[in-house]
Amino acid sequence: MQMIELLANIDVDDLERAVEFYTRGLGLKVGRRLEAFAAVELVGACSRIYLLAKAAGTVPGAGLQNETQLPASLDARPLGFRR
Repeated sequence: MQMIELLANIDVDDLERAVEFYTRGLGLKVGRRLEAFAAVELVGACSRIYLLAKAAGTVPGAGLQNETQLPASLDARPLGFRR
């Protein structure tokens, strides 16, 4: 059975402020800046955390079948998968 990796996605309205909070406050490190997705990958926890720039008031998951009202989600992907 193939292992999976959990990823945490967090919507933020101020990407640089969020990066500062998670790096200075929690000791995480910037892994990659994903400009095409307006996102920053943070490493240093047991799962990667992706900060996703979203406009304030954006409904998380809008238009998805299982719409959520939380500005965070968990995704699973095969271990070792890189985009």
